[in-house]
Amino acid sequence: MKASIRQITVLTLAAMLAMPAAQAAVVTANNPAGDTYTYAGGSPGGGAPVGTSGWYYNNVRSNAVIGIDADYPRSGNGSVSFTTSNSNAKADIEYLPGAVKVGDLYASTSSLGLFSALQSMSYDWYRDSASTATSNQHPSLRVLLDKDGDLTTFGDRGGLVFERVYNNGGYPV
Repeated sequence: MKASIRQITVLTLAAMLAMPAAQAAVVTANNPAGDTYTYAGGSPGGGAPVGTSGWYYNNVRSNAVIGIDADYPRSGNGSVSFTTSNSNAKADIEYLPGAVKVGDLYASTSSLGLFSALQSMSYDWYRDSASTATSNQHPSLRVLLDKDGDLTTFGDRGGLVFERVYNNGGYPV
């Protein structure tokens, strides 16, 4: 079964935590014609920076293909795309300030600010009509929270995740 989800993801989400609500970020492809990243391993591994933007392809597994291509450009020269041929595949695009490589993955070493300063987050997404994945699948929105602000400690971390299929009410992101 081929599952293909095209995401126009102006993921101005976590990157905007420390910025005024009216600002947005445009992320462009490493290669103007587009770029892709894939990792064949079954457990999350593999990661690559998206230029010097602070965004990273991360947690990629099971031959998922993630990248930025020119098929559905938004404000820049393209949009994030995710394609997979199996239900075990996964890939993230994450904004990681002060990122360092830890094994095969990237992790953030600095904070974007206090969660209490967050006023809003949003992202745009588009589902290709040729997709054979179930219609309730779409990109999730995830924010990492760290209670003490020290990203070198891990026991105090949590996260907020919005996935429309699991969050009842259908409220817009």
